[in-house]
Amino acid sequence: MKDDEKLDLSALDDLRDPARFDRLVGNITRQALAARRRPSLWEQLTTWAWPALATAALVPLLVWGARLARPPLPAEPTVASASVRSQVILAWALQRRAPSTEELLLYLPAGGARHEP
Repeated sequence: MKDDEKLDLSALDDLRDPARFDRLVGNITRQALAARRRPSLWEQLTTWAWPALATAALVPLLVWGARLARPPLPAEPTVASASVRSQVILAWALQRRAPSTEELLLYLPAGGARHEP
């Protein structure tokens, strides 16, 4: 090919055939508008279904794993039974001594003095 020769680019000219060009532009416009339309509510729900289900399954597993990973809590002191409480309170009265704060918290019910049969 010589440098003086011009290239024939007329085959690339879309305006050569105006009807074909109009069809081409119309098809591109239709496809663009179809792709741009807003999805329906059902389409949006189905799009988010798998991520939502995966998250719903993963969260309890993470909580369970975190719970297994932490050290166990120390055992809480239990409140003494009614018969033991009665015996301890009677012992305080007979000895005429005041119980310590720790003894009060351990042997007296949390809601205050209650009558238990």
